[in-house]
Amino acid sequence: CPNKKMKRLYSILSIFLLCAFAHAQPYETNPDFNRTRNWHFGHGVGLRFDPDTIYEVQTSIQTDEAAAVHTDENGNLLLYSNGEKIWNANHKVIHNGNLALGHNSSSMGSVFIAHPENPSQFYLFNTNYSGSTKKELTFNLIVNEADSFRIIIKDSVLQVNMSEPIAVVNAQNNKDIWIISHVFNGSSFVNYRLAKNGLITCPIITESNSYSGGTFQSAQFDMVFTTNGEYMIKSNRTPPTIIRGVKLYSFNKENGQLDYLYSIDNLQSPLITGIAFSKNNENIFIIERDSFLNIYNFNPSDSSGTVNSKKKLFIEGFKFEMQHLTYVNDIALQIYDSNYLALITNADDYNSIDLTIQGINLYLNRGVNGLPNFSQSYFYTPSLNISYESNCTLNTIQFQGQDTFSATFHDWLITKQNVSPISSNIKAPLIEFEDTGVYQVRYIASNGNRSDTMIKVVTIFPKIVPNFLGSDTGWCEQIDTSILLNAPDNMYCYEWNTGETTQQIMVDSSGVYIAKITTPNFCVIYDTITISLDTVPNTPIIFKENDSTLNTNNIYAKYQWFRNDLPIGTNQPFLVFTDTGIYNLKITTKGGCTAISDTIHIIAPKDTFDNVVQPINNSNIRLYPNPFGSSFIVELLDFTNTKLNVFDIAGRKITELYLTQEQNTIETINWSEGVYIVSITLNTGEAINYKLIKINE
Repeated sequence: CPNKKMKRLYSILSIFLLCAFAHAQPYETNPDFNRTRNWHFGHGVGLRFDPDTIYEVQTSIQTDEAAAVHTDENGNLLLYSNGEKIWNANHKVIHNGNLALGHNSSSMGSVFIAHPENPSQFYLFNTNYSGSTKKELTFNLIVNEADSFRIIIKDSVLQVNMSEPIAVVNAQNNKDIWIISHVFNGSSFVNYRLAKNGLITCPIITESNSYSGGTFQSAQFDMVFTTNGEYMIKSNRTPPTIIRGVKLYSFNKENGQLDYLYSIDNLQSPLITGIAFSKNNENIFIIERDSFLNIYNFNPSDSSGTVNSKKKLFIEGFKFEMQHLTYVNDIALQIYDSNYLALITNADDYNSIDLTIQGINLYLNRGVNGLPNFSQSYFYTPSLNISYESNCTLNTIQFQGQDTFSATFHDWLITKQNVSPISSNIKAPLIEFEDTGVYQVRYIASNGNRSDTMIKVVTIFPKIVPNFLGSDTGWCEQIDTSILLNAPDNMYCYEWNTGETTQQIMVDSSGVYIAKITTPNFCVIYDTITISLDTVPNTPIIFKENDSTLNTNNIYAKYQWFRNDLPIGTNQPFLVFTDTGIYNLKITTKGGCTAISDTIHIIAPKDTFDNVVQPINNSNIRLYPNPFGSSFIVELLDFTNTKLNVFDIAGRKITELYLTQEQNTIETINWSEGVYIVSITLNTGEAINYKLIKINE
């Protein structure tokens, strides 16, 4: 290793191991590799892990258990916290960085997570001390603006009545992040997902087969994932009957569900204070507070094989949490009130595991009960991996191959039973899925003689129509009604701006309504609809725009034109006419209010005035006198349902009435001189037009 000036240089053993496995640049398969280079914990312990050595660094932290550190992808310290305060890299409390709902004595109770898509945003998740009356799981959203940090969401409560530990691991798409905690006085895990759109605040609840409650001590346990996220281990503290052991679970990284595997019970001490998997998930380590380090060769499918592989090493003193080191496969073990961290070396080699009590010298500082809590995915660097991002409105997935050996050949095969396979030979294919269901995704990458394979399973759900709430709508003020708004069914969760969380909501007032849905594969989609409460509109005006077109003067939601009382045309504000007749328009607003225009008599260009006007010689109808003065008479043989309209020569309606007698007198004293068209509509729907002339008497 190169020589460097340093404040303090730690144990020769540690330096040797770090040099042997040093790699400072993050791999494609683990861009977060460097996020564990800075450790701040205990009473004033600050460490920096570089590829060739370990440095003591300045810190302001004072904490019994909760310790969280946020480092960027290049290994630069940004923030650290004890659950009660947030410090920056200059060891000053950031603006508004004194927190109300965290506690320095919460076991694994504080953890930083970077936003998956926005490098300037970070989340700090906290739990409170289980002896407190406030046992919340909370989060704080922090932004970095011009290298100045500020909290934009502070002490936001996600769940109440929670135990202390928080466990974090990447989701299967290698982009999103799972945050898991456990209820107090219950047996359920509570699981949240951090995705590209931010934190999904509706949780997944799964039964843990492990009760936490009775006394506050029962909430002071640990939960740790394997680095690949496929399994989780949880220690038990369930007074008054204490189960001396741990429980193991398989974890579905796609949907966030935990399934119980088996237990490792009947340890010597009832106080399990530290648990860990080796980095390659070969072995399990369980610390009994005042006695042994227990070692098991982990077989997920063979409980007896795992339990019977037990071997143990005695360690004097109280022992607490364990955490992986950054550049090696070793595990750090904290011994209470010690100036050293113990080291478990060769942690993945069951037959060669060793323990060094004074592995990392803390000098005048000391650890207490907890080491920094990180996402266990930070320690997972496979040679090959797949990340992907789903588009739930198109049913496409953008895949991205990742490797550690600069692969030059890429081979994708995506298969589902009874569906034609999909293949690609590029590193980042965009795949469209025409069918729903479970697909196996096989990715093979190679470079020369080096070749590796990664297999993942993805589930395709029915695609979402983006405007699922439909078009803006409403109702008329004269109608006492309400509207049912529907979001797509079978979603993971629903959130409306009204506060409701059901698939459907009933609304009875105007306004803007927003639905946020989270799909079963955790796409977040919004839709907005405006509900209007409409007033009854004024009577629409229609006019002849040219020789073949009628138009109206306003914009409405719907239009229905009529000719001789029969519907005609399409839903347009204009009508191109070809036939002579009596026209009018019915309009409808968004809210369902309607209004009808006056009628207008139109003579089509193909017709002449004279050939659309009947001579007054119909045996069933008589109109006289013609010319007329102050009135004229209409005689009918059959007057049932007979309507009379009179129009001037321009087509404007002068009067409209129903004829109710055999002889009907029409008063015209206020009419101007000129030519009029009298249109009589019979009960058959036939309209007969007559020409009459008004003269001054």
